Amino acid sequence: LQFGAPGDVDRARAALDALDAAGVRRIVFSTSGPLPDAPVGVPPIDAKVAVVAHALGTGRATVLVPTTYMENLAAPWSAARVLAGELPYPVPAEARIAWVTNDDVARAVEAAFARDAAIGRRVPLGGPE
Repeated sequence: LQFGAPGDVDRARAALDALDAAGVRRIVFSTSGPLPDAPVGVPPIDAKVAVVAHALGTGRATVLVPTTYMENLAAPWSAARVLAGELPYPVPAEARIAWVTNDDVARAVEAAFARDAAIGRRVPLGGPE
C-alpha cells in the first residue's frame, strides 16, 4: 500500500474483511510512524487513518503506532547527512524523540499477538529512552 494511491483504502478494507470473514483471531497493523486519530486533509495520512478505523472496527485488531525508526538514520537518503552532523528530520532541536528500531516493533508485534488486552487498541510505541 502506498496510502494515498487510488484504491488503497478499498484494497486494505477488503483484506481486513477477508481476514475477519476467515475467522482470524488477531490482526496486528503497524502505522509505521506517528498517526493522528482523525483525518487532517492530507490524502496519504487520511487514507491510513481510515484503514486504522476499519481495522479496529473488526474487533480483532491491535494497531501499533511507532515513533520514528532509528534505521532511517542509516538509510541511503539520510546517512551522508547524519555523518555530516545533520539530523534530517523537521523537528525542533530541543524535541525529544523516543526512536524505535525494527527490533522494538517486532517485539511489540509479537506481544500484540500474545495479549487479548491489546485487541481494539492503538498502542503507541517509543524506544527505551
